[in-house]
Amino acid sequence: MDGVELLRPIRFSGLPQRPNVIGGPLMFVGKDEVDLSTMPEETRGGRQLSFEAYFLWTSKVVPQEHRGVLTRVNDASGTLFDETFMKYQVAEPTRLRQITAEIFVSHGLDAALNY
Repeated sequence: MDGVELLRPIRFSGLPQRPNVIGGPLMFVGKDEVDLSTMPEETRGGRQLSFEAYFLWTSKVVPQEHRGVLTRVNDASGTLFDETFMKYQVAEPTRLRQITAEIFVSHGLDAALNY
């Protein structure tokens, strides 16, 4: 677009290496599918929820706008990275500045696009 290459998911290259116990960045990848049919219909917003996600810890996240978690529903986000990790309470706020994550929801949460 206008000569700028757009990439998704974000490509990670040239991540900083620091002399510490871990030695370098760590990436965790996973997926899950949950049957929500036992929950009340007004609460669940659908019968099924399935998603894939990655979680990257590195000593420094650059650009700073990528610190936090970004949720995509059917490949659309409509928002920026949430630095509070959906208001998750932690005792070490320094760790939050070293993490970037994306959640790709493939089924469920469709109503959240209109919220």
